[in-house]
Amino acid sequence: MKTPLAAATPSSVGLDPRALERLRELVTRHVAEGRYPGAQLAIARHGKLEPKYGELKFNAEHYALYRLYQSERHRGGGMDHDSREQYAHFLLQSNVATRLIEFREAGELRMVSIVDELADGLSSVYTFFDPLVPKASYGTYNILWQIEEARRRGLAYVYLGYWISQSRKMSYKNQFKPIEGLSRGEWKRLA
Repeated sequence: MKTPLAAATPSSVGLDPRALERLRELVTRHVAEGRYPGAQLAIARHGKLEPKYGELKFNAEHYALYRLYQSERHRGGGMDHDSREQYAHFLLQSNVATRLIEFREAGELRMVSIVDELADGLSSVYTFFDPLVPKASYGTYNILWQIEEARRRGLAYVYLGYWISQSRKMSYKNQFKPIEGLSRGEWKRLA
């Protein structure tokens, strides 16, 4: 059973508000300097991102962010010139329960995630985000959000999709433990 905490001021629980303010300033400075690991950094920087489920249909603002992401993060990879139709075919057509979640910060679109809803978990289809925000860790934040969303729904798994261990662009998946892989029809612990 969850019991909400009573509201209190720092002084009423024996804490010095000036010391808390100094601590907040220190942590803010450390985050800006990149002193914390990616997961801590992502939560600290983006705890105010607001997720909103939307329809799996074309949205010009989403497409513009997708194009920006592809041109900055995957230049020359082929998808950086996707037409509106290619984008729609890649991400907006599904034969399963697929959801689109947009993430905004102070009204600004920062990230879009396409996720399949399965009986036992969430399966990350594709996520794209604003690549012009320096040291944002949006991808890390999104995976942590999906893990928490699965937990909130009582689902056991989050599937991060294909993983090619030799691919530098897929190496981020190995940061999330435990990690399992489907090999020859059997799930095996990888790390």
